[in-house]
Amino acid sequence: MQPMPGQQPQQMYGQPQAAPMGQTVIIQQPTGNGMAVTGGVMGILTWVFFLLGLVIGFTMCLTPITMLLGIIFSHIGLSGSKRSGVGGGWAVTGLILNYLYLIAIIALFVLFGAAIASMGA
Repeated sequence: MQPMPGQQPQQMYGQPQAAPMGQTVIIQQPTGNGMAVTGGVMGILTWVFFLLGLVIGFTMCLTPITMLLGIIFSHIGLSGSKRSGVGGGWAVTGLILNYLYLIAIIALFVLFGAAIASMGA
């Protein structure tokens, strides 16, 4: 028996009704923020290489590289953590450690420049 156009189909006695099928929606939460973690690790490595550079001189050459990469990765990780809500602590740690090193290096250059200028006067 065909329904007329615009009418609902009628259920016949004894026919099972189909239960409406629901869709299962799986929302996968982000598990980590690799850029933020990398920035934090680079900040730690910057200070480790600096302290090792006081004993083993050549590791001091790695600190500008790890500092710049740490600043870049931390900024990218911080913007990613604002979207996903994951990794903000690592990003802030990386920014603090790397910018502290940058400020320390700039202060050392200023102090050495002042010392050299005072010796020449």
